Amino acid sequence: MVQPLIPNPIKTNTIQTGLTPRGAPKTKSQNKEVPIADIVMQSIGKEYPGVDPRQYAAQLSVAEKKGIVKLLKMHNTVFVLKPMPNQMVELHTATIEQPDQVVERWQKVPNTLKQMGFKKMISYSENPSVNRLVQRTGLPIKISQSQRMMGGQMVPSFKYELDL
Repeated sequence: MVQPLIPNPIKTNTIQTGLTPRGAPKTKSQNKEVPIADIVMQSIGKEYPGVDPRQYAAQLSVAEKKGIVKLLKMHNTVFVLKPMPNQMVELHTATIEQPDQVVERWQKVPNTLKQMGFKKMISYSENPSVNRLVQRTGLPIKISQSQRMMGGQMVPSFKYELDL
């Protein structure tokens, strides 16, 4: 077939019909998978304003390459897993998802950790909203409150423990 000399200026994705309302939500972009580094940087930037997200992501990448941590990605949530002695794992969450989605991701973590050979999971957070999310999972997580050293000062912290 012969190609026309003048290309058609109307692109098919810009055509709107009476059946396509203007500003219709794009479901694909809402569910778009984001790279791990971007998830970590956005999450850290929001949760810890004093921390440089790029530097944190770079340090995390180095730690993964050295085998100090493992990264487990579920959609747009990343779980940072730090293996510890006695088949324990320390878990930290970086996410750009809505709270209901984060609860769903957390509910799937125990089986994944069991398959990886871990017997116990621990996690920490200074954010009370994370505490509410953990409670919403319905998992038998033991929650205790204490203080941790962060940035040279003691801050209130929640500790989460789950026997796998």
